[in-house]
This record gives sequence, C-alpha cells and structure tokens, in this order.
Amino acid sequence: MSSQELCDGTLDAEARAALGRLSGADRFTELSGKNDAGESNAFSVSRAVGHLHDEPGLRSTCRVYPTDDDSDFPLVEIEFLAARQHPAPLTAAHGGMVPFRVGAYAAAGKYGADLYFACTTTGSGVSAGGDTPYVKAEMLSPSLGARDPRDRMVILTSVARAVARAAGCAEEAGLPRTVAQG
Repeated sequence: MSSQELCDGTLDAEARAALGRLSGADRFTELSGKNDAGESNAFSVSRAVGHLHDEPGLRSTCRVYPTDDDSDFPLVEIEFLAARQHPAPLTAAHGGMVPFRVGAYAAAGKYGADLYFACTTTGSGVSAGGDTPYVKAEMLSPSLGARDPRDRMVILTSVARAVARAAGCAEEAGLPRTVAQG
C-alpha cells in the first residue's frame, strides 16, 4: 500500500514525506491477522480510541513495514494509551531525546518518539482505570543512521491529530499542523 493508506489514512502530506525520508521506501504493508481481542491488526483510529484504557495486546497499533524488507521488525510502530500524567517537558536535548513544542510533552530520538496530549477519557467496561486527563502516543522506530528526529515527531503528531479528533478532544489537545522543535 502507499503511505497515504497507512495507519487508517492518518498520515498527512508532511508525515508521508517524513516516512519516505525515514524509510527510503514508497510502498508499505501493515501487520495482518488478529490482535488479542480478535480484532484486525490493521490500525483503526476508532479502535485506538476505544482501547485507550486497555492492555497492550488489546490496543490498535499501527505497525508499518517496507514491502521490500523481510524483517520481522516494523519500521514504525505507533500506539495510544490513556495516561494520568506526563513527564516534565524537556527544555533541551537530553539523553538522545530532542524536545518538541507539541502537546503537554513531546520528545523524539533515534529509536522513537513520545507525545502526551490533553484528552480526557474514561475507562469503563472492558477498559478500566476511570478518568484520565492525557493520552500518550508512542512510536517505536529503529535507528536508521543519522535520521532527523523531527521526522518521527511529524509522523506521530499526524496520527495523534486523527486520534484526538475521533476521541472528541482535538481542541483540548491543540496539536499543531506544523511541528516545531523546542
């Protein structure tokens, strides 16, 4: 599939360009089969929102593989979960992580990125945990040499905006279209 179809179609033009720079590829696949909940492994924004309070095996995760790679390791793996708090924002690069001015906390490095944004959610039924004020978006991505950490944050922010819209908290989250390093 093309990058435009990945992660339930959530990658905007800037994120698709970032994925191209990160991977050097233009065709991709997502994980097939079923997750622990018996749902498709293909990422779905609505399932991501519905499973924010669930255990990892139940969450909807976007796993992207380049089509010309036989590796079992995804190029990009993105997941969302409910969070009660966020780390203190970085004021400068630290421990290989570069801060960004996105959400309540955002940092990216050569192995991935984390983004916390304001989004009040309630876990009920199968989902447990009560009300939480944040959503954590996390991306794992292997080091591919000296790639720009901004590319990882651009991809993660694009998918996070779609999740925030579907969760009804886009205004609360305030995730920008343009990602600025902070």
